[in-house]
Amino acid sequence: MMLLKVLRNFKDEEYEHFVVSLMPIGEVGKMIARENFKVYALGVNRVNFVVPFIRLLHILKKERPRIVHNYLFPAEIVGRIASKIMRVPIVISSLRSVEIGGRWRERLLAATDFCVDRVTAVSRKVAEAHISKGTTRKSKISVIYNGVERREAGQKGRMKVRQAFGAGDDTFLLMTAGRLAEVKGHTFLFRALESLKNKGFDVKLLVVGGGKGGYRNDLEEEIAQRCLKEEVFLTGETQDMAGMFDASDAFVLPSLWEGMPNVLIEAMESGLPVVATRVGGVPEAVTDNASGLLVEPRDSVALSEAIERVIKDTQLRGRLARNAKNVIREKFDISGTVTGTKRLYEGLSTRHGAN
Repeated sequence: MMLLKVLRNFKDEEYEHFVVSLMPIGEVGKMIARENFKVYALGVNRVNFVVPFIRLLHILKKERPRIVHNYLFPAEIVGRIASKIMRVPIVISSLRSVEIGGRWRERLLAATDFCVDRVTAVSRKVAEAHISKGTTRKSKISVIYNGVERREAGQKGRMKVRQAFGAGDDTFLLMTAGRLAEVKGHTFLFRALESLKNKGFDVKLLVVGGGKGGYRNDLEEEIAQRCLKEEVFLTGETQDMAGMFDASDAFVLPSLWEGMPNVLIEAMESGLPVVATRVGGVPEAVTDNASGLLVEPRDSVALSEAIERVIKDTQLRGRLARNAKNVIREKFDISGTVTGTKRLYEGLSTRHGAN
């Protein structure tokens, strides 16, 4: 989604963009294609890698890009090697998280760092983490924050969404969002919600995000064990995040680690008060008790107490929401992301003598 937003707002006749997905084209790939960008899908899987890699080489030969900008670990490695083979003038890496999947992945990034001209990081914390791990050098890193497109919170459809989940006028509706994975800290949020329920609060939680199989089953089992079936809803993925934000009263991010979570800054732009864990680049967007409330990760008691403050204090909610929107518009607007990316491209192009 971040790539889509950058492309949509990167209006410059000097640049022509195309996208290569390692996987088959998913919903976001279709959205990018509908914006009239060329999209290639390689269809990589566990038993079929060589043919897609050869196809990538042919795509690079055909398109002859001056710049290849890689996103996420698998594409980082494949994109670096393919670009080196095809002598692409400029190769850029993009680090999106403090943790990328273990030490062997970090070693692969370090071993292929010579293929890369520049590395972008989505927060200072991500940059510092990767420098300390040796995946790249300090001299190569530029911090370019994720950005959001401006929108005004709307009431249209608010009650329809709330009613769909049994949330009445007096129900405090919380929302969290992200893929269903242990790193997102759902368990600690469920514990916090159980505590709030036991104190008599009328509170419900929307868990927005894709995921199936083992971990989703584990979450469903925990919801049942904590007697939260009437309070917690695993909604799955949605194409109407704006509607979910508008229906909610507060946003909670209980993650164990992050880079710079898009959904957090989207929630802040939507005018929601936020409670988040102090991980990754989150404190670069959220100042405790000013533009949100911060707690330590894995601390369900502190999480419950922070949410309780937000539920009980109307003035606090309003102040946090107003300040959050101001922070996002000053520091995390999509125009800043695009400007930073364009300056990076121009600087490297000048250095390499490429047009």
